[in-house]
Amino acid sequence: MHQEKKSLLPRGVVDTFAGTAGGWALVLVGHPFDTIKVRLQTSKQYSGMMDCIKQTVSKEGARGLYKGMISPLTGITFVNAVQFSQYMQGIYFFQNMLKMNKDERLPIGYVALAGMAAGIPQSMVEGPQDLLKAKMQVQRADNKLYSSTFDCGKKIVSQYGVRGIYQGLGATILRNIPANAGYFGVYEYSKRWFADHGSSQKREVKDLRPYEILLSGGFGGCACWIASYPMDVIKSLMQTDHVDKSKRQYANVLDCAKQIYQNQGAKAFFRGFTPCIVRAFPANGACFFAYEFAKSVLERL
Repeated sequence: MHQEKKSLLPRGVVDTFAGTAGGWALVLVGHPFDTIKVRLQTSKQYSGMMDCIKQTVSKEGARGLYKGMISPLTGITFVNAVQFSQYMQGIYFFQNMLKMNKDERLPIGYVALAGMAAGIPQSMVEGPQDLLKAKMQVQRADNKLYSSTFDCGKKIVSQYGVRGIYQGLGATILRNIPANAGYFGVYEYSKRWFADHGSSQKREVKDLRPYEILLSGGFGGCACWIASYPMDVIKSLMQTDHVDKSKRQYANVLDCAKQIYQNQGAKAFFRGFTPCIVRAFPANGACFFAYEFAKSVLERL
């Protein structure tokens, strides 16, 4: 009987490097939409997504859409490595708890729980790079405080210590827990649906066609943002608030949510939602495709 070659690489190494590959694809495809999303969330000068794109490109050129990309592109190496490896650790934990082998399908509820658990360590790594990205994205050409992402981080740490780059960490954690539940839960559910219904015969999930992986990743990305978008608005406002704690407009997550609702109404919690969802499908489709491809290659080494 033919036996599948067992990888010489530990599972954790495979998950970490595959997650990194997915993260790079995510940033390269999705960053321009992310810039528009953050600007719409934190400024009232734009009437909508197209107006924001038009103003950004006319004043700053196409490069303006890629502002702050260095931070997530370098940081995503660690963020997605932590996110995907911790998610898979959760999967292995629940499989062992339920005495399942690795080829059995873990109930979707446990998949979502594994994603939620990954949200906390992910936030510890993602918080600083997300903060620097947001600071650079909202910086205007006529009011530049930082010359680069590195300069931004250096100035914040030198003035406020390491705690300074964790501004908005609580909101980041509260966003990532439900986001990951939707992200991984819907992605896995979609893959199983395609395996069971995508052709005339049932297939294994590992035998899905590339477009089915891309679509499943896109659905997972949309679910991620639908589950967490209001908290993402709060996070963006708290991260782009004044670095000096004594000068901040928002005292905490609840105070920020209260001010948003009182001053702008419930619809303000969905400012920038359109570019976010437009970005979510292709960017996360690319992310999961790159992740699965890298994982399949590494598992054959």
